[in-house]
Amino acid sequence: MKSLYSDLPRTFVLLTCCCFLIAACLASPLAQGAKDKDAKVSSGEADAVKKIESASDLAAKLKLAGEFTKKFAKSSLRPRVAQYLAEEVSTVNDPGQRLSYIESYNKLFTEASEQELLAPTLVDVYVRSSRVDDAFKLAAGALAKNPDDVTMLTQLGVAAADQAQRGNLKYAAEGRQYSLKAIELIEADKKPAALAAAFWSDFKPRWLPKLYQSLGVIALSSGDATEAQTRVQQSAALSPTDPYNYVILGVIANDVYQALAKEYGAARAGAEKDAILKKVEAQLDQVIDIYAHAVALTDGKPEFKQLHDQFLPDLENYYKFRKGSLDGLPQLIEKLKKTP
Repeated sequence: MKSLYSDLPRTFVLLTCCCFLIAACLASPLAQGAKDKDAKVSSGEADAVKKIESASDLAAKLKLAGEFTKKFAKSSLRPRVAQYLAEEVSTVNDPGQRLSYIESYNKLFTEASEQELLAPTLVDVYVRSSRVDDAFKLAAGALAKNPDDVTMLTQLGVAAADQAQRGNLKYAAEGRQYSLKAIELIEADKKPAALAAAFWSDFKPRWLPKLYQSLGVIALSSGDATEAQTRVQQSAALSPTDPYNYVILGVIANDVYQALAKEYGAARAGAEKDAILKKVEAQLDQVIDIYAHAVALTDGKPEFKQLHDQFLPDLENYYKFRKGSLDGLPQLIEKLKKTP
């Protein structure tokens, strides 16, 4: 049986919309600013801010923000208005529409500090629009100013892994560096000041295993199966129900099995060949166990049907070859569904 890696579904690292990293992660800066007792603002400024916040849609909010920046260019509330609108823009899911809003925002808020607020969002737009060169170029400048931006580091680590899995290793070194930095920050619990505590609490367990998984994909794509196995095992320890970890581990284990089987076939009869056979059988048992995990975790889940249908026939063939029949396999799969 051939290695499954070349046939895996694209983006199996789960490269999803990275606006998850921005949306809802900040406190409500606009309302907070309007109620700040220490802020010396006129009633006109306060009313303008309230109109922005209560506008029916983002286009209307940006239009009102334009009026605000013209009339109150030096307002102490301007930074909070910029932050509020940056958050609003980041929640727009469609990349094309979000890019249009970013362009409108940048025309109104021209200070470098204001435009930096949307850098992670723009990076996400570029990634989702297959403008990966633009994403990494923009991110390099942004990270030079803010090297501990864990959300952007995570975006880029996952994006680099996706590209590596597609055969593009251009960003592998950078992606590995960004993933390692993000892992360091998360494991040290270094929450960025701008992120809400609730967002950070959800972010850490959700994305730490994905970062380890990304490192594994980059390593495997770069030909380092040993590191890939280590990184994915770290991911699986943190997220034991993620079937993609077993997909990658299965690829690695199967490649080892294939190499041992080839070595066994070429060996002369005798003690040496018998010793190789024991290694082959032990490795095949490992492959069966990993494949069974992958099948169990994808069984009955429509979003994983392609993976399930890809792994099940090979699992059955290997199991039958090793055991002589399929007796016990359904029970093993059911057991792993309950205790992954």
